[in-house]
Amino acid sequence: MTQLKRELTEQAIQRYLKEHFTPKTVAKFADMDWHYLRQELKRFLNDSEIKSAVVILSPILQSMLGALGTISAKIVDYKFSIEVTLDERMMRGIEIIESFAHHLKEHSENVMIFDEASTAQLHKALNCNDEELFRAMVRKAFGYVFDLGRKHSILFGQSRITVRLHIEQAIAEKRFSGIPKESLEELAANACSAGQFIAWIEPRLKESFDFAKMTNDFYETNRIKILQSLTQERVGKRVKQDEEAIAALSNFLLRENFNAVHELLAQQLLEDIHVRRGNSESFLNFYTRGTIVVGGIKYAIPPIMDEDGALWSLPNIKNVYGQYKLIQNEIALKEEGVVKSQTTLTALQEDVEFEMQMLEKAHNEARTIEEGLEKCIREIDACREGLKELRAKQPIDTQQEAALVARLEKALKLEPQLIIKKRNHEPFITKQENRLRDARAKYHNATLRLPKEEQRIQEAHTNATETVQKYRTVVYAVANALSKRRQKL
Repeated sequence: MTQLKRELTEQAIQRYLKEHFTPKTVAKFADMDWHYLRQELKRFLNDSEIKSAVVILSPILQSMLGALGTISAKIVDYKFSIEVTLDERMMRGIEIIESFAHHLKEHSENVMIFDEASTAQLHKALNCNDEELFRAMVRKAFGYVFDLGRKHSILFGQSRITVRLHIEQAIAEKRFSGIPKESLEELAANACSAGQFIAWIEPRLKESFDFAKMTNDFYETNRIKILQSLTQERVGKRVKQDEEAIAALSNFLLRENFNAVHELLAQQLLEDIHVRRGNSESFLNFYTRGTIVVGGIKYAIPPIMDEDGALWSLPNIKNVYGQYKLIQNEIALKEEGVVKSQTTLTALQEDVEFEMQMLEKAHNEARTIEEGLEKCIREIDACREGLKELRAKQPIDTQQEAALVARLEKALKLEPQLIIKKRNHEPFITKQENRLRDARAKYHNATLRLPKEEQRIQEAHTNATETVQKYRTVVYAVANALSKRRQKL
């Protein structure tokens, strides 16, 4: 078979299958279909070539059937035969989806939501514990029900599945690819909270927006693209969805945090200006120009305007930010002082506990010495009394007498040693008592100082209220300008 005839054969087979079958019904391809198809092929193939055409037919049938099962055609002893094995799990899943699809088409809607019960039905039908495989099978099943070529997006939540289909009668919400806000909110809550998103994106904004070098034209042209790219990077790592769903969720997250993100950019720009980084001051000054003419066209530049409609000049902005930084630095120093005082207080408390332990140890040692001395005195008295009684008897037991004398001599030798040890230990106890008293005094004084330092911080925050409010107003005004585009007049 020549290459031309092969191409004609493939086209004829695909045309016939497309006219008479869908992916789900192609498994019903039978002898009669081969008979009609063969008549079509006879227009440009001879009998031996028609037999070879089955080799071309078989993979096309399999491609059309796809994950629904396996299908192969062949000619044995001049007789056409076809073998089909269907995947019952996929078939059951498709039946469930088709039941929802009927309702969907009747109401001319483009969004279908599988609630927890319906999703459980799909899980049961597909009998799949592997979440990745389950999602792949669901996507494939939707492809069969709504045509493989039809564009659709599937969003997998924790307990439900949201599907957006491109149906002509549908009225779709464009901003988030037609996916319901409720579904995006659920997925966003699982992906990351607003606080987590802001904490994640803040350092990346500093990497992506270098106001010391960036021009206003570049910023205005690429700002949204950069923010979308950063957001999609975050979403892509946190959720496993198709590209359209990730794009929709990224746009949703960015929209929900739009003001916060631009306030971060405003704070970054203000800090760059404060430390005089590169052209950052010129970058912000651009927004105070009012209008600009480019290529003979006049544009209105977004103004640095606060919520009350007041315009802010660059000198006023720098003045407010400078005052804010000064106050914040003063408060930071006071807070560092409090942290140091708290650390010192903890150390002093540990000193008190240590000195208490040392004093307790000294008292225990004094008791041990005293008990030893008392025992020694009792031993002396006992030996003397024993000798007195022994010598009052006749005859004297010399062996017992010698033992008592030895014990007495040992006790008499030990007694002065214990007395000296007791006398020497008494000053140590006094010294330890003084150390404990000093440690307690230092700890007490520190406990008195700490509340005063904390009170000074509170007062500093109170005194800074007006400056902080002005700073927030400036941040809002700058963020407001940074979040908008110039408008043609």
